[in-house]
Amino acid sequence: MRSIFTILFCCIFISTITFAQGTLKPDWYKQEVSPITNGQSEAWGIEADASGVYWAVSTETKSGDALDILCSKFDEKGNILWDKPTIIGGAGIQHCYVIRSSDDAVYFGGRECPLWITTCDMLLVKLNKNSGSITWKKTLDQAGGYDEMDGLEIRDNQIYTGGWANTSTEVYDTDIGLWKLDTSGTTLWKNHWGISKVADHQDGHFVVDNSAIYAAGIHKGTGIANLYEGRAFLGKFSLTDGSLLDSVTFGSSGFWLNWDNAWGMTSDGEFLYITGVSTPTAGDNQLFVAKFDKNLKQLWLHYWGGSGTESARAIAVTNGKVIVGGMTNSSQFAIGGGYDMLVLEFDTVGNFLGYKTYGDTKDNEIRDLAVYNNSLYLSGTSGDNLFNGTVKNQNAFLMKTSVSDLTNSFEFHPDLSQHRFYYLKNGLFHYEAQFEGSFHLQLYDCMGRDVLRFEKNYLPQGNQTILIPTQQLAQGVYQYHIQHGGIQKVGRVLVSP
Repeated sequence: MRSIFTILFCCIFISTITFAQGTLKPDWYKQEVSPITNGQSEAWGIEADASGVYWAVSTETKSGDALDILCSKFDEKGNILWDKPTIIGGAGIQHCYVIRSSDDAVYFGGRECPLWITTCDMLLVKLNKNSGSITWKKTLDQAGGYDEMDGLEIRDNQIYTGGWANTSTEVYDTDIGLWKLDTSGTTLWKNHWGISKVADHQDGHFVVDNSAIYAAGIHKGTGIANLYEGRAFLGKFSLTDGSLLDSVTFGSSGFWLNWDNAWGMTSDGEFLYITGVSTPTAGDNQLFVAKFDKNLKQLWLHYWGGSGTESARAIAVTNGKVIVGGMTNSSQFAIGGGYDMLVLEFDTVGNFLGYKTYGDTKDNEIRDLAVYNNSLYLSGTSGDNLFNGTVKNQNAFLMKTSVSDLTNSFEFHPDLSQHRFYYLKNGLFHYEAQFEGSFHLQLYDCMGRDVLRFEKNYLPQGNQTILIPTQQLAQGVYQYHIQHGGIQKVGRVLVSP
């Protein structure tokens, strides 16, 4: 009777569950290539609203220059609306990391490096939405060192920006830098916060409401690129002067490769959703997605990754779904052979709904995304050796797809959790760890035979995505036995290729 029941149970769930793996289906795809031989192009910021899609590319526009910013506007069909891209440039390096629009203008924020990469200034440029002409350009140098802008919000005719501020002679001593202006470009205040002799960053987008500025990034980073030993950071800052009101850190931190960084944030108005990169165990880079309330209380945290490297920089929330953009080179996900662009979807309760990838033989990374109505716009960079070695053939890309395409692929049975029923798709096991500790999983077939054993010496607290080697198992329902610390759990799991 037990075997018959299990087989019937398997048939019921296979017919009602649609799993998430798939390939992104672009409505259109654009690429920006440098006009000079062996020139480089890369893209970060993107914005979409009722008037169009605003995109920025940092590229070598002529021999002898470094990188200029090309600002473009498209309609929803991918037709360019500004006949010639607006160029923000000079003799140094310009990058645009964030774009935000208002009723009559669009703002491009990033960095300007007139001489050396260690002496960059925050850069903010206001453009006319209809023509693309530059209204004004402003830069900010907090203390003579490195500064860049990553956060930008327009609220009640006030411009709030954030990022890094190098406030000492030490290269890796950076603070979270905040800068408020009015729409005419006049500075209202500037401020910075951080710990001496370590790196504190505001990274990616931030959130502004009627009570505070919410900024995420890294805290107490050290070493090359300010990353090592740092923890993910979420801070609440004053609208009046940019002073710190409250903060929390989260994630793992330890020597060398064990670090966390919050690279992107968004809000549905009530809650904050954060993504980034983490090493829940040393040397194992995975992406994370977390939800906090505005009192900085963590509501859930989910790690996601496979056998290789994952990270995420872009996040948006729409219609009760959290959409995350990044990259993966894990062999079970990256079908292109290098690093593939990656899109994940969660619901706002923290349930993982699925993923899609897109790539070719080059490395591809989503660095920003924008959602407007049912359209999803993905901005990023493609190239050879994008994350290791000498970068070559680096081009910027802009892709349009639809949110409904993700949703249709990510649908699963709404009552799955009520059955206490796990699923294993392509070896991915989704498990909520109530506490940290060792993890042991055994699977039994319908005859009660022990068919798989899996152990991890350490599992962090929170929602986990664990890669289980199920290649030799036939599709079907199995019994599981989990030992996690002093707790034991038993139940059924569906294994599906």
